[in-house]
Amino acid sequence: MPLEPELAPHSGAVYGSQPAHLSHIPEDYAGAPDLRQPTSAYGELKRMSELMCAMTPEVDCVIARGFAFIGPYLPLSDKFAVGIFIRDAIAGGPIRIHGDGTPQRSFETNRRLGAARVQTVRSSINIVVI
Repeated sequence: MPLEPELAPHSGAVYGSQPAHLSHIPEDYAGAPDLRQPTSAYGELKRMSELMCAMTPEVDCVIARGFAFIGPYLPLSDKFAVGIFIRDAIAGGPIRIHGDGTPQRSFETNRRLGAARVQTVRSSINIVVI
């Protein structure tokens, strides 16, 4: 009896820092986290688990790399930009946006994330960027 596809939720952290010359990171981008930085451990762990999926052909492993989600239970900590934005707004500001104004972000709701993950498992695509 064939196994059901296994969803491996992952993160854009597998790419490491986005180079300034790229407006978007393509799915075939071969960049990686900077192993000299302790903060790269999360992204490197995600890369290792993707490698384990690829090396286990008897399991239909579907990898979904998600970016920038917002919804209930999102930590209002320094880890997520939108969480910081909401935290500062709730506290009465000021709301600080660091950067030169050129970066663009789009956020997806957690509800849409769930639906996209179900659709991903039902598809024949092995790696999906949500």
